[in-house]
Amino acid sequence: VGALQSIFNDFDDVEATLYHQITSERIRVIEVLQKKVSGNAKEKLIQQYLFDHLWLLDPMWERATETPVMEQAVEKEFKKIRAKLSPEERKGRLDIKYKTTAGAHVIVELKRPNVKIKTLQLIEQVNKYKAALQKCLEATQMEKDTIEIVCVLGSNPQDFNDQGHQNALRVYNVRIVLYNSLLDQAYKSYSSYLDKNKHTGRLT
Repeated sequence: VGALQSIFNDFDDVEATLYHQITSERIRVIEVLQKKVSGNAKEKLIQQYLFDHLWLLDPMWERATETPVMEQAVEKEFKKIRAKLSPEERKGRLDIKYKTTAGAHVIVELKRPNVKIKTLQLIEQVNKYKAALQKCLEATQMEKDTIEIVCVLGSNPQDFNDQGHQNALRVYNVRIVLYNSLLDQAYKSYSSYLDKNKHTGRLT
């Protein structure tokens, strides 16, 4: 039993050390971006890389999982919604994608940084995509899986200070991230992890 416990402790040590290295590297990447990229350039870079680097949104989302069949089905449903968008809605949106990661189904929508929108409008828009995704999940008997929605905006909705509207976002599992604070939030998340795990075992 003692030998077995030692083996498991070694595994924990290895895992903690590797994740510490990954976290440290990501912090360095964020620091470089913060120093070298600003304003519109930062927004453009985020638009280009966010879908393939979901760890910028949530440390738990290590990397997107490739699920071609599901992604094709979801994209087909999303296209039906895009076809019905008003010219104003099309103008305000940069892109919207579906990804699977860390056991969750994630919808990420990028709004144009200058778009002004109200909370209920935002919820109404993303709920169309959530319903389309739910339809695909039901077809594959995964209807109980978690769906998370992240909207990347230039500024908070005009009525964001209303507590009722913030509660509505939580009810629908919609999270808002701002372009200007995205890198700062990611940096704080990873720094917090490193602060809590300064001693990651013998291998460090």
